[in-house]
Amino acid sequence: MAAIPSSSSSEEDTLDAPDPMPGATDPLSDLPLGDLGASATKGDILKNVRTLFRTDIAILQEEITLATDRVRTTENDVTFMAQHQQADLETFRQELIFVKGQNQIPAEELHILETVMENSLMCWETETELRAQPDPVLLQDQVLINLLQSEHRYIPSATYFQCVQKEIRPYMRRMLTSWMLEVCEDQRCGEQVFPLAVNCLDRVLSLVSVEKRQLQLVGAVCLLVASKLRGSKPMTTETMCMYADYCFTDKELRMMELLVLNKLKWDMEAVIPHDFLAHFLDILKIPRDKVHQVRKHTETFIALCTTDYNFIALPPSLVAAASVAASVTGLRPENLGMRFSNISTTSYLAHAIHCDPNVLRMCQEQIEVSLKSSLREAETSRLADSKSVEEIERSSTPTDVLDFDL
Repeated sequence: MAAIPSSSSSEEDTLDAPDPMPGATDPLSDLPLGDLGASATKGDILKNVRTLFRTDIAILQEEITLATDRVRTTENDVTFMAQHQQADLETFRQELIFVKGQNQIPAEELHILETVMENSLMCWETETELRAQPDPVLLQDQVLINLLQSEHRYIPSATYFQCVQKEIRPYMRRMLTSWMLEVCEDQRCGEQVFPLAVNCLDRVLSLVSVEKRQLQLVGAVCLLVASKLRGSKPMTTETMCMYADYCFTDKELRMMELLVLNKLKWDMEAVIPHDFLAHFLDILKIPRDKVHQVRKHTETFIALCTTDYNFIALPPSLVAAASVAASVTGLRPENLGMRFSNISTTSYLAHAIHCDPNVLRMCQEQIEVSLKSSLREAETSRLADSKSVEEIERSSTPTDVLDFDL
């Protein structure tokens, strides 16, 4: 059998291409000839083009390698700067401890330096939320007067369970608000999102009869709108559907949002108890280093009142004042460095909101009762959970035959 002759590269390069169509241009006519003359064949031109392409590719690879090296160098520089900054802060800490032991700096300046150093260390470890500085203009008396005059427009009806709702009961509201609070805590929403959402929920329930199957949908809509108004990172419809275990769709959520906004006439920015906290803490002249502690306790009491139906018809100013009074009473004025006693605190707050001191004390006592009830329920739930786990573990163990008493 004769072998098939192999064609040489020179023969391939000199092969004639088919004649182009009439009126068509030769695609090889625009290619660079390089050092070739005008008499070069198309094979020579293609060889030259391949060489040029290989050269360009090699240049691009070198540039990519150089760019990668620059990125690595930048990353190493950033890492070195972070380590150097951390070392400087640690050195500053040791020097501060030494100077503090020598008592060479006043106590106030030491406290400022420690705070600055602590904040500097925290910025390398955790993500901090940026907050605006307090504006002293917002603490003027006229602002408090405007809040007191506006709050009554946003108080829901206290009888909507009896007069408006046919299927919804108070325990359902408590379950829904507890779920809304868990969502806010899990999403790390601002402390003002939850009270505003529940206020919108109660106002909607005061106007429209809602079916039982739509209650969570309405609560999710109120939470979504409140996060847009008072939250630094608004929640999305997908997030709300996920937390509701997809019992409603994204489209249903948006449709219900439009219905809620229309029913409340787009007046969603209600006055809530948190709007009064800065005024009350300023009135009581609480030391600056204790303000954060009192505020945290007060926000806990406000969240507790928000989930309790008994506080639904109380003005936000009264809830805020009673929560502040309960916090000060629990923490004790003498431990907070305050000049006022518990009775004086109640009197000052009652005067600020134009309320009878006895009414404020009754509200404070109701908060304390609600707190004890909530703690009791939490303890009962914890014991029930531990008992159920114990029963499951016990049932999984086979019974010995010798344990039977015949």
